[in-house]
Amino acid sequence: MRRLPIFGTQEKLPRRLGSLNFAGVEVFTDQRLGVGIRYAHQFNGTKADCSLSNLGLADLSSNLHSVEVVELFRQACRDVLTAARCGWYLDLELRPSEYLRLIEDEPEAQFLFASFSYRQADGPDTHFAGPRVSHLALRIDQGLINRVRYTYFKGPTTSNRTRAACTSCATGSRPCNTPRSLKRGEPGA
Repeated sequence: MRRLPIFGTQEKLPRRLGSLNFAGVEVFTDQRLGVGIRYAHQFNGTKADCSLSNLGLADLSSNLHSVEVVELFRQACRDVLTAARCGWYLDLELRPSEYLRLIEDEPEAQFLFASFSYRQADGPDTHFAGPRVSHLALRIDQGLINRVRYTYFKGPTTSNRTRAACTSCATGSRPCNTPRSLKRGEPGA
């Protein structure tokens, strides 16, 4: 097996992330695509899909405000919109993207961040057809695109903050000031 970016070997991957267990790793034959790692909850359907890749791009800036990184983030958002247009996601609702700070007092954001809700279209691998919420975070680590998508089923107590639409950032259809510099927990507008 080819060495994993950053971690080296599969054995060095964390076995747990919070309540999620390591569920698998996929090393793509095309090295530009890097590696995909999945963590999942044993019972409730929550999962985190992580990928580390370079897409054949050299010298990626770790500056979240750089045009190149913002465009990578927009493409990740467009991938979600494309899945909805293909009929894989139903009732897709996006909320405005933002710069995410995981540490309250940290002056610089750690990720570009977007949230959306949807229903998975019926299919042979669809185990839950109800509403889901996903969060997409992207940044550059050691020259690699670090993309994490965290998905869970939307229950009756889940916040409905995912209802705002911000497709201008994802489609690039008009100049957009999103992602905006917000602290986590502040409402997007």
